[in-house]
Amino acid sequence: MEQERGQVSVQFNGEAVEVSQFRITGSGISSDQRDRSPGVIAEIRAQARQLVAAFDSFLPVGVTSEILVVDSPTGAKIIGLMVDPNNPSVSIPIPAESVILLRTPTGAMLMGGLNNAGRPSYVTSRGALAITKGGSVGLSISGMPANHNGELIIMSTPQSLGSFVVDEHGLFEGQATIPASLPFGTHTLLVSAGGMTIAVGVMVDNPVPMILPATGSSNQSPVMVALFWVLLGLGILMVRRRFKMGRN
Repeated sequence: MEQERGQVSVQFNGEAVEVSQFRITGSGISSDQRDRSPGVIAEIRAQARQLVAAFDSFLPVGVTSEILVVDSPTGAKIIGLMVDPNNPSVSIPIPAESVILLRTPTGAMLMGGLNNAGRPSYVTSRGALAITKGGSVGLSISGMPANHNGELIIMSTPQSLGSFVVDEHGLFEGQATIPASLPFGTHTLLVSAGGMTIAVGVMVDNPVPMILPATGSSNQSPVMVALFWVLLGLGILMVRRRFKMGRN
């Protein structure tokens, strides 16, 4: 099920499932947020709300998501999809045009990312999420087979980013670190549980320069630097629960 950059496929028990991919697009909308006209800003805000509303429409009755759209000076940001890898209690807002929505007849998936420095990833002109080595990918999924164990895998040479459990409503939300050892280029992200597999072609870019916290000394501790690069190279899956259960 390997995919080209920006492509996606879904299978259930070996059979292909219809899937559509959506992102914020239009004249004047790009990853460059400078000098946007009021019309472009308004269009981004409208499409962002449509994107999240489309995801929410697949949630079971009585379940709501904590993923929200907030206006920003240059358009809109999505909150609740990505968290600070060093402090998972802190949500990191990401530009709405950096989020991808996948829809099948029975469910949906929102996907975004952070680079290795903790700044939002971007979506390429081909519709692929661009993630740096050591960066993070965040997923919020509905319509998965309920109460099944799952696994997140990055190809081409398969590497597990971690395992998870789909809840009783068919929902899963989590965030995984992309290994720093992964080669530059196109890779396929697989989300698999209970006979369902979602395959998404992503771009893995080289890491951006890191600015480490000041310590009062010009020399970083060799132990701390070594620990930082060890953690950066691990595929770590943080499973979150950002759905609220209760009556609407």
